[in-house]
Amino acid sequence: MKITTTHNRKVLVGVLIFAAASMLMASWYVQEKQEDYRSAINLKMDEQETLMIKLAKLIDTNGADSIVSTIIQDCSLPERERFDTLLGKLSGLKGVELKEVDKLFDACGSFFSDRQAILSMRLQREVDVYDEYSVLLSLTGVDAGTNTSGERVDKWKSLNELELERSLLTTDLVNIQGDIINLLVEGFSTESEEISIKLEVAQNEKDSLSVLNSKSDTLREELSSI
Repeated sequence: MKITTTHNRKVLVGVLIFAAASMLMASWYVQEKQEDYRSAINLKMDEQETLMIKLAKLIDTNGADSIVSTIIQDCSLPERERFDTLLGKLSGLKGVELKEVDKLFDACGSFFSDRQAILSMRLQREVDVYDEYSVLLSLTGVDAGTNTSGERVDKWKSLNELELERSLLTTDLVNIQGDIINLLVEGFSTESEEISIKLEVAQNEKDSLSVLNSKSDTLREELSSI
Protein backbone atom coordinates (compact mmCIF):
# COMPACT_ATOMS: atom_id res chain seq x y z
CA MET A 1 0.00 0.00 0.00
CA LYS A 2 2.83 2.37 0.88
CA ILE A 3 4.62 1.52 -2.36
CA THR A 4 1.45 2.27 -4.33
CA THR A 5 1.02 5.65 -2.63
CA THR A 6 4.63 6.59 -3.36
CA HIS A 7 4.21 5.51 -6.96
CA ASN A 8 1.05 7.56 -7.29
CA ARG A 9 2.81 10.62 -5.91
CA LYS A 10 5.61 10.21 -8.42
CA VAL A 11 3.09 9.90 -11.21
CA LEU A 12 1.25 12.99 -9.97
CA VAL A 13 4.48 14.98 -9.70
CA GLY A 14 5.40 13.86 -13.19
CA VAL A 15 2.05 14.92 -14.55
CA LEU A 16 2.33 18.30 -12.85
CA ILE A 17 5.85 18.84 -14.18
CA PHE A 18 4.73 17.88 -17.67
CA ALA A 19 1.72 20.21 -17.45
CA ALA A 20 3.90 23.06 -16.20
CA ALA A 21 6.42 22.46 -18.96
CA SER A 22 3.64 22.32 -21.54
CA MET A 23 2.19 25.60 -20.29
CA LEU A 24 5.64 27.17 -20.34
CA MET A 25 6.25 25.99 -23.88
CA ALA A 26 2.81 27.18 -24.95
CA SER A 27 3.41 30.58 -23.37
CA TRP A 28 6.79 30.85 -25.07
CA TYR A 29 5.26 29.87 -28.41
CA VAL A 30 2.49 32.46 -28.06
CA GLN A 31 4.99 35.16 -27.13
CA GLU A 32 7.18 34.26 -30.10
CA LYS A 33 4.23 34.34 -32.45
CA GLN A 34 3.03 37.63 -30.97
CA GLU A 35 6.48 39.15 -31.42
CA ASP A 36 6.55 37.95 -35.03
CA TYR A 37 3.12 39.51 -35.50
CA ARG A 38 4.28 42.81 -34.01
CA SER A 39 7.37 42.84 -36.19
CA ALA A 40 5.28 42.18 -39.30
CA ILE A 41 2.89 45.04 -38.47
CA ASN A 42 5.76 47.41 -37.68
CA LEU A 43 7.32 46.58 -41.03
CA LYS A 44 4.02 47.26 -42.80
CA MET A 45 3.70 50.58 -40.95
CA ASP A 46 7.23 51.60 -41.96
CA GLU A 47 6.46 50.77 -45.59
CA GLN A 48 3.18 52.67 -45.34
CA GLU A 49 4.94 55.74 -43.96
CA THR A 50 7.45 55.67 -46.79
CA LEU A 51 4.55 55.74 -49.25
CA MET A 52 2.72 58.51 -47.37
CA ILE A 53 5.85 60.68 -47.20
CA LYS A 54 6.31 60.24 -50.96
CA LEU A 55 2.70 61.29 -51.62
CA ALA A 56 2.93 64.24 -49.23
CA LYS A 57 6.05 65.52 -50.99
CA LEU A 58 4.42 65.12 -54.39
CA ILE A 59 1.46 67.19 -53.20
CA ASP A 60 3.81 69.86 -51.87
CA THR A 61 5.75 70.14 -55.14
CA ASN A 62 2.68 69.89 -57.43
CA GLY A 63 4.16 66.65 -58.72
CA ALA A 64 2.62 63.31 -59.63
CA ASP A 65 3.49 59.63 -59.71
CA SER A 66 2.83 57.29 -62.62
CA ILE A 67 -0.71 56.50 -61.45
CA VAL A 68 -1.83 60.13 -61.25
CA SER A 69 0.00 61.01 -64.47
CA THR A 70 -2.04 58.35 -66.24
CA ILE A 71 -5.34 59.59 -64.84
CA ILE A 72 -4.77 63.35 -65.14
CA GLN A 73 -3.03 64.62 -68.26
CA ASP A 74 -2.07 68.19 -69.05
CA CYS A 75 -2.75 70.05 -72.27
CA SER A 76 0.06 70.10 -74.83
CA LEU A 77 3.25 72.00 -73.99
CA PRO A 78 2.57 74.77 -76.57
CA GLU A 79 -0.95 75.17 -75.15
CA ARG A 80 0.37 75.29 -71.59
CA GLU A 81 2.94 77.93 -72.46
CA ARG A 82 0.41 80.02 -74.34
CA PHE A 83 -2.17 79.68 -71.54
CA ASP A 84 0.31 80.80 -68.88
CA THR A 85 1.37 83.73 -71.04
CA LEU A 86 -2.20 84.89 -71.55
CA LEU A 87 -3.05 84.48 -67.87
CA GLY A 88 -0.13 86.73 -67.01
CA LYS A 89 -1.80 89.62 -68.84
CA LEU A 90 -5.44 88.61 -68.35
CA SER A 91 -6.66 92.04 -67.24
CA GLY A 92 -5.51 93.56 -70.53
CA LEU A 93 -6.79 90.89 -72.92
CA LYS A 94 -9.40 91.72 -75.51
CA GLY A 95 -11.05 90.20 -78.55
CA VAL A 96 -9.28 87.19 -80.04
CA GLU A 97 -6.85 86.70 -77.16
CA LEU A 98 -9.67 86.73 -74.62
CA LYS A 99 -11.53 84.05 -76.54
CA GLU A 100 -8.29 82.12 -76.85
CA VAL A 101 -7.61 82.07 -73.12
CA ASP A 102 -11.23 81.05 -72.53
CA LYS A 103 -10.77 78.06 -74.83
CA LEU A 104 -7.41 77.14 -73.33
CA PHE A 105 -8.85 77.30 -69.83
CA ASP A 106 -11.06 74.29 -70.59
CA ALA A 107 -7.99 72.25 -71.57
CA CYS A 108 -5.37 73.56 -69.15
CA GLY A 109 -7.05 75.43 -66.30
CA SER A 110 -7.75 72.69 -63.76
CA PHE A 111 -4.79 70.40 -64.46
CA PHE A 112 -2.78 71.14 -61.31
CA SER A 113 -5.79 71.33 -58.99
CA ASP A 114 -7.18 68.04 -60.37
CA ARG A 115 -3.82 66.37 -59.82
CA GLN A 116 -3.60 67.71 -56.29
CA ALA A 117 -7.14 66.50 -55.56
CA ILE A 118 -6.32 62.95 -56.69
CA LEU A 119 -3.11 62.86 -54.65
CA SER A 120 -4.91 64.19 -51.57
CA MET A 121 -7.55 61.48 -51.85
CA ARG A 122 -4.83 58.86 -52.27
CA LEU A 123 -3.06 60.18 -49.18
CA GLN A 124 -6.31 59.95 -47.25
CA ARG A 125 -6.66 56.29 -48.21
CA GLU A 126 -3.08 55.50 -47.19
CA VAL A 127 -3.52 57.27 -43.85
CA ASP A 128 -6.63 55.16 -43.22
CA VAL A 129 -4.58 52.01 -43.90
CA TYR A 130 -1.85 53.26 -41.57
CA ASP A 131 -4.47 53.84 -38.87
CA GLU A 132 -5.75 50.28 -39.33
CA TYR A 133 -2.24 48.92 -38.83
CA SER A 134 -1.93 51.00 -35.67
CA VAL A 135 -5.14 49.51 -34.28
CA LEU A 136 -3.88 45.99 -34.99
CA LEU A 137 -0.59 46.81 -33.29
CA SER A 138 -2.37 48.10 -30.20
CA LEU A 139 -4.23 44.78 -29.89
CA THR A 140 -0.89 43.06 -29.26
CA GLY A 141 -0.37 45.08 -26.10
CA VAL A 142 1.83 47.81 -27.56
CA ASP A 143 1.23 51.20 -26.00
CA ALA A 144 -1.09 53.15 -28.31
CA GLY A 145 0.64 56.39 -27.35
CA THR A 146 4.00 55.57 -28.89
CA ASN A 147 5.37 57.39 -31.94
CA THR A 148 4.68 54.35 -34.10
CA SER A 149 1.07 54.31 -33.05
CA GLY A 150 -1.44 56.82 -31.72
CA GLU A 151 0.58 60.03 -31.64
CA ARG A 152 2.06 59.53 -35.11
CA VAL A 153 -1.29 58.48 -36.57
CA ASP A 154 -2.84 61.68 -35.23
CA LYS A 155 -0.15 63.75 -36.93
CA TRP A 156 -0.72 62.01 -40.25
CA LYS A 157 -4.45 62.57 -39.92
CA SER A 158 -3.84 66.26 -39.24
CA LEU A 159 -1.61 66.55 -42.30
CA ASN A 160 -4.21 64.77 -44.41
CA GLU A 161 -6.92 67.18 -43.25
CA LEU A 162 -4.69 70.12 -44.14
CA GLU A 163 -4.01 68.71 -47.61
CA LEU A 164 -7.70 68.12 -48.26
CA GLU A 165 -8.46 71.71 -47.23
CA ARG A 166 -5.66 72.98 -49.47
CA SER A 167 -7.03 70.96 -52.35
CA LEU A 168 -10.53 72.39 -51.92
CA LEU A 169 -9.22 75.96 -51.80
CA THR A 170 -7.05 75.38 -54.88
CA THR A 171 -10.05 74.04 -56.78
CA ASP A 172 -12.12 77.05 -55.67
CA LEU A 173 -9.43 79.43 -56.95
CA VAL A 174 -9.41 77.70 -60.33
CA ASN A 175 -13.20 77.96 -60.51
CA ILE A 176 -13.04 81.67 -59.66
CA GLN A 177 -10.41 82.13 -62.36
CA GLY A 178 -12.78 80.51 -64.85
CA ASP A 179 -15.64 82.72 -63.68
CA ILE A 180 -13.56 85.85 -64.17
CA ILE A 181 -12.56 84.77 -67.68
CA ASN A 182 -16.22 84.15 -68.53
CA LEU A 183 -17.20 87.58 -67.21
CA LEU A 184 -14.48 89.22 -69.29
CA VAL A 185 -15.67 87.36 -72.38
CA GLU A 186 -19.21 88.57 -71.68
CA GLY A 187 -17.94 92.16 -71.70
CA PHE A 188 -17.56 92.99 -68.02
CA SER A 189 -14.65 95.28 -67.22
CA THR A 190 -11.98 94.36 -64.69
CA GLU A 191 -13.30 97.15 -62.48
CA SER A 192 -16.90 95.91 -62.51
CA GLU A 193 -18.58 94.94 -59.26
CA GLU A 194 -19.02 91.35 -60.43
CA ILE A 195 -15.32 90.84 -61.05
CA SER A 196 -14.32 92.84 -57.96
CA ILE A 197 -16.34 90.47 -55.79
CA LYS A 198 -14.67 87.47 -57.42
CA LEU A 199 -11.23 88.99 -56.86
CA GLU A 200 -12.01 89.72 -53.21
CA VAL A 201 -13.11 86.14 -52.61
CA ALA A 202 -10.01 84.88 -54.41
CA GLN A 203 -7.73 87.02 -52.24
CA ASN A 204 -9.36 85.75 -49.05
CA GLU A 205 -8.91 82.16 -50.20
CA LYS A 206 -5.29 82.83 -51.15
CA ASP A 207 -4.69 84.16 -47.63
CA SER A 208 -6.27 81.05 -46.13
CA LEU A 209 -4.23 78.89 -48.47
CA SER A 210 -1.04 80.60 -47.36
CA VAL A 211 -1.78 79.75 -43.72
CA LEU A 212 -2.54 76.14 -44.61
CA ASN A 213 0.66 75.91 -46.66
CA SER A 214 2.72 77.00 -43.67
CA LYS A 215 1.03 74.51 -41.34
CA SER A 216 1.35 71.61 -43.75
CA ASP A 217 5.02 72.41 -44.45
CA THR A 218 5.83 72.32 -40.74
CA LEU A 219 3.95 69.08 -40.10
CA ARG A 220 5.31 67.40 -43.24
CA GLU A 221 8.89 68.21 -42.31
CA GLU A 222 8.30 66.89 -38.80
CA LEU A 223 6.88 63.60 -40.06
CA SER A 224 9.59 63.19 -42.67
CA SER A 225 12.42 63.74 -40.21
CA ILE A 226 11.32 61.39 -37.41
